[in-house]
Amino acid sequence: MTTTTAPRATDAQINAARGKLAIDKKLGRTSSARVVAIASKQTSSEKNDGGPEALAS
Repeated sequence: MTTTTAPRATDAQINAARGKLAIDKKLGRTSSARVVAIASKQTSSEKNDGGPEALAS
């Protein structure tokens, strides 16, 4: 059975994928393309606030 990425990832899924990327990087592992794709999406608060760039100004 093939797993597919949902068209809309929840904020929890995005944050979990970002955490997994950080752990994989520390352990020297390569992350799957699916995890990278989910982690690259913006959470709802980032979409509404304009992301980290808006907080810096």
